[in-house]
Amino acid sequence: MATAMYIGFIIVPHDETEPFQRKFVDVLRHVVSHRRLLVFLTALCFMGMGYAIINTFLFIFLYSIDAPTILLGLSVIMTVVVEIPLFQSSKHVHERFTDRQLLCMSIFAWAIRVTGYSFLYNPWFVLCLEPLHGLTFGFMWLSGIHFVRRAFPKSLSHSSIGFLSATAFGVGPLVGNIVGGSLYQYLGARGMFRFMALFMICISVVFLLLDRQLEHLGYSVEVEEEGEMKAKDVVVETSLSTATAAAAAEVDRETRE
Repeated sequence: MATAMYIGFIIVPHDETEPFQRKFVDVLRHVVSHRRLLVFLTALCFMGMGYAIINTFLFIFLYSIDAPTILLGLSVIMTVVVEIPLFQSSKHVHERFTDRQLLCMSIFAWAIRVTGYSFLYNPWFVLCLEPLHGLTFGFMWLSGIHFVRRAFPKSLSHSSIGFLSATAFGVGPLVGNIVGGSLYQYLGARGMFRFMALFMICISVVFLLLDRQLEHLGYSVEVEEEGEMKAKDVVVETSLSTATAAAAAEVDRETRE
């Protein structure tokens, strides 16, 4: 709860925007047309799937290896040990790492975390793995907020957070529970964790290569604001008008001569 409140009032942007009516189709069109944004949100969707697998099946697995009830509560406490300090250091994190690097590090930290679950036989050792949640969630959220703020115009800033939340905490968990349940049934808990760790590493590599390729091809993250576009149009029109007036004056002068 404390982490959620901190994110809501500190991390989430509250840029002042003019009232502007947008249809959902227009926002969706912007997401689909922005290739790097679409790739980034897809990777976030897979991360949401991973979070759902941990949230749904970790306690079931711990119960199966005779974990006491108090351990479950302690494990939740350990997940937030790293989160708050990481969010407080967000400025320094962004100065040192790109959003692409942060998301890849988040995925790799998640893979290490669930791989560790698959080798647990003493349930108390889960307390050593749970601080990794601060890295997985912290890096994911910091990169996501920073990326979508640049990828959406200010008039769509609220929609940007909505799409970020929908992919990471909506579509992703929905798919994760279905996939996780199937893997748990056929592979067991340990097999599910190991398979998903390998799968998420592959997702990280694919995302890294795709985003680099799009950047190499000249696709930018930042979008041009509508106000800036209008201002540029005014400058162009003014320049054309000035040039036209100058040309007309020159013709008139030559005619008089």
